[in-house]
Amino acid sequence: MDATMTKHCPSCGKEIQEGSSFCEHCGTRIGATGQQGMQPLDARQQATQPPPIDQGTTRFPQIEDYYDGFKLPSVDIAPRLGRSLSLGFDLLSGDFFGGVLVAFLYTITTYVVSMVPIVGNLLMFPLMIGFIAWAEERRRGLVTNIGTLFRVGFNRIGDALIMGLVFMLMGLVLAFPLVVAYIMFYIWIVTTVIGAAVTAGTGNDPTAWLMASPALFGFMMFWIVAFLLVAGPIMSSMSAQISWAIAHGVEFSRAFTWAWERIKRNFYGWWLSGLALTFIGGFGVVLCWVGSLVTLPWTQLAWVELCADEGDG
Repeated sequence: MDATMTKHCPSCGKEIQEGSSFCEHCGTRIGATGQQGMQPLDARQQATQPPPIDQGTTRFPQIEDYYDGFKLPSVDIAPRLGRSLSLGFDLLSGDFFGGVLVAFLYTITTYVVSMVPIVGNLLMFPLMIGFIAWAEERRRGLVTNIGTLFRVGFNRIGDALIMGLVFMLMGLVLAFPLVVAYIMFYIWIVTTVIGAAVTAGTGNDPTAWLMASPALFGFMMFWIVAFLLVAGPIMSSMSAQISWAIAHGVEFSRAFTWAWERIKRNFYGWWLSGLALTFIGGFGVVLCWVGSLVTLPWTQLAWVELCADEGDG
């Protein structure tokens, strides 16, 4: 190769051709004019450039290349919701079509697998991890593709299934009082209506059951509100943080402990983040099905910004 027509990659040091946009050895982005050095990136992206990849064939860096030496952020860092929403929206704007495409595939795939009893619900968790992994690769400025949605989560299938079982159990525990109250309320309705029918003509009001047990009805309504406004947002925060950690190669038990400790130390911030991002995602679904294809990738990108936030800058 003519020495006058070659440069060296600033990351791995190997020779690259003049005018190359990426190093064919490690995937590092090269200056647009072919000059030695990377394109200017903001400090946040510079700090997350991938390590050198010693490959005989061309391959762009992936999230798996960060497993070695990966450290979870401090549990003391409070979530910055506004900053994360803004950064997430900027990332989505940079590759809008890619975000919509991944959201479309995620929506269709989760709908199909959810039709399979029990097993389908468990298989949604590898897809959830894959969606978070796609968002993390976008955050790091890597070249993303739809393969991440399926590759990462199913490569971590063991941790993903354990996560699914734990969250299904948590949901059953939280919903148990509501189920009990509903059954008791239903029994009360049936017995009251039957009693009214038996005593027809005696002047009893057949609709008296509506106010017959206000305490039981109030308890049921209270638990519904508590589940939607408190438990739901916290579980969303837990699942997003655990998924993000697993996508970086962290085992489930360690990821769960880390996420729970973060929530305990900044409960209000993580609850508010879960509530806001759940509302944004739900608003897209209510607005129209197409709207969810925008709000879904936006919320995922905001979640990875929240999870990766080191509290500086």
